[in-house]
Amino acid sequence: PDLLMKIAILDDDLTHTQLIEQALTGGSDDAWSTTLRCETFINSRKLLDALDQQSFDCVILDRKLPDISGDDLLQHIRTHSPSDTVVIIVSSLAGAEHSAALLAAGADDYITKPFHGAELYARVQRLLSRRIFSQNAAAEEVPNIFSLYDAHFDRIHLSITRLGVKTFFTGREFALAEFLFRHAEQPLSRAEIYSKVWHRPAVNTSRAVDTLIHRIRTKLQLEAQYGFVLQPIYGFGYRLNVLGSSS
Repeated sequence: PDLLMKIAILDDDLTHTQLIEQALTGGSDDAWSTTLRCETFINSRKLLDALDQQSFDCVILDRKLPDISGDDLLQHIRTHSPSDTVVIIVSSLAGAEHSAALLAAGADDYITKPFHGAELYARVQRLLSRRIFSQNAAAEEVPNIFSLYDAHFDRIHLSITRLGVKTFFTGREFALAEFLFRHAEQPLSRAEIYSKVWHRPAVNTSRAVDTLIHRIRTKLQLEAQYGFVLQPIYGFGYRLNVLGSSS
């Protein structure tokens, strides 16, 4: 079954809540390795009631609200909600002093209005991907920083350093790269790759897997001259061949 990611969106302007929800759900499916569910609120009290009944993976708050301010809600969430709940403040108040104060108070990020939907989407996706990988690492007792062959993986920042270059990845790209390196020299079917990386049953997976494989090959320079070949296996899947040291 798909993993479920729950996001609460609070803004007293209904148009803004709809814009935020559209920005999150209208992005590229490649970046989400979960099923996304957004719940929108137009006043603080209803959000507080919801927080008493359930937990959210991410809360996106307007700062200026008529009943309870975003600053006070942030304090409430940090006191009563799970410590790894991602909180993002969206506000018309710009300036380094505002963002610094909110980050110090426990916000994970701060975005000013008007915002670009693609930027909000990218920031939310990245913060939630880090959260998922941290949870998985804790559950599996896998370190957040580790090396496989000549590649150095950082789960917290979703980065991989290879050939002296640090490259950042989406959550799904990082999961695929790790899976390939942990199973180097093994033939991996498209269905197996899809099931592991997308966390859902493999149905009509070829295009999605091939597209992500291409991105990993390019980003990590998985070519013979650099010590690796990401070999397609006709009608089956892929194998990461290790040719030798690329240092």
